[in-house]
Amino acid sequence: RDLQRTILADLGSGVFASAVLNAGDAVIWGAEIEALAVPFPGALVNLGYGLALPEYREFFDIDPSTGMPRNFADERKFPNAPEHSLNVGAQYSLSGFAWGRLSGRVDFYWQSATLLQNGDNPLAGDDPYSIVNARIWIDELGLPEGFGDATFALWIRNAFDTAYRPFGIDFDTNSNGGLPYIVQQFGQPRTLGVELVWRIGALR
Repeated sequence: RDLQRTILADLGSGVFASAVLNAGDAVIWGAEIEALAVPFPGALVNLGYGLALPEYREFFDIDPSTGMPRNFADERKFPNAPEHSLNVGAQYSLSGFAWGRLSGRVDFYWQSATLLQNGDNPLAGDDPYSIVNARIWIDELGLPEGFGDATFALWIRNAFDTAYRPFGIDFDTNSNGGLPYIVQQFGQPRTLGVELVWRIGALR
């Protein structure tokens, strides 16, 4: 109850302002399932699934055609709330080497389409997309006594260079007879990295 939502108010002449609107009443039905398994020594597998079904019960706003308040509950959509999301990860470690322990991990994330801002224009939303990250590292390195411990890693994020948009704003000027003006921010492209962490001393 008493849900607040940030909106963009058109002040005319191409000027917009952010405002907080008392949207009214809303409900979100959903479920989350998580699982973690160790199929054999050294291996770790995790799985997570989320379902979100949000809807407005009341959303009173000014109807631009009449200048009077109207309930837009059946027309407004929730931003940043994909109906389905899935993440799967797998990790494996090999010990017994004189130089340390070798580990590798792959993570997969997928989500269904969603709106990215507090509007209802699907052009300002994002299509379903998936991201794959991977990492391989060596830890438990046999450093001399008193030299602490170190971890060396190679990693890749967004391995398949997926184009996705985690943020967007719809400056809807159609009501003024203009053209839609939509700002989109794309996510990080494929990125490779090398990481070296050296810890000296102990945390107490």
